[in-house]
Amino acid sequence: MPNSEVPSSVRPHLVDYRLRAAMLYMQKNLSNPCMAEEVASLVGMSRSRFFELFHDQLGTSPHVHWNAIRIEEASNRLRTSAENITSIAMDLGFSNPGNFSRFFRDHMGVTPTSYRRISHAA
Repeated sequence: MPNSEVPSSVRPHLVDYRLRAAMLYMQKNLSNPCMAEEVASLVGMSRSRFFELFHDQLGTSPHVHWNAIRIEEASNRLRTSAENITSIAMDLGFSNPGNFSRFFRDHMGVTPTSYRRISHAA
């Protein structure tokens, strides 16, 4: 299969270095969700070019990617720690636990409390 037909997710070493820097920044700053314009500026790109490149190479938007890594981190912490939900919510940049619970339920189909209970029962 030619390289151009292989999805970017399969060949992360070919993702633009600015996008890799942006994704790393997002991962390291989950508690401080910045606007995409800020991240674009941090990696030396205009907002429009950042969105275009993000979509072309990763098939999604910066906002969707940021939410995906926040959900991944939340799920991991709910499964592996006894940390309270309020603390997790604040660490992931949510203004209150209710917003976090709604976000989590909308993306995972269950509340954080149910997710933790189910994952510990398994």
